[in-house]
Amino acid sequence: MEVEVRLPPSELERYRLEGRIIPQPIRTTGIIDTAAERTCVSAAVVDGLLLEPMRREDVATASGSRESGLYYLMLQVGWRDNHPPDPIPVLAYDAEVAGAEMLVGLDVLRHGELILRGPEGVFELSLPRSVRLVP
Repeated sequence: MEVEVRLPPSELERYRLEGRIIPQPIRTTGIIDTAAERTCVSAAVVDGLLLEPMRREDVATASGSRESGLYYLMLQVGWRDNHPPDPIPVLAYDAEVAGAEMLVGLDVLRHGELILRGPEGVFELSLPRSVRLVP
């Protein structure tokens, strides 16, 4: 699915005050992962947004434990008819994602409703107009 990833307002202001380059939002492909507790973004997204991790943490993955950066981001998920959805604040890990630039995890999905129609191979994701960050 299509996802736009951007810096949160606080980071945009910090970049501006520090005289840093302000990166443009990145519109990319995300994969819904109901087994992932937290959303993950690729190194390409991290580099494209000129991000620095808030901190580093050990993360349990399907292939074992590894250290990952944790990043504060805003996501826009579920574009419909050129109407952008409200941004959703997330704390995302960096990870390589096969076939996409990010995994949309339960930290986002638990705010809305996901309907999967298996025989047709389609899904519908409905998220509320505003979402607060839950660490």
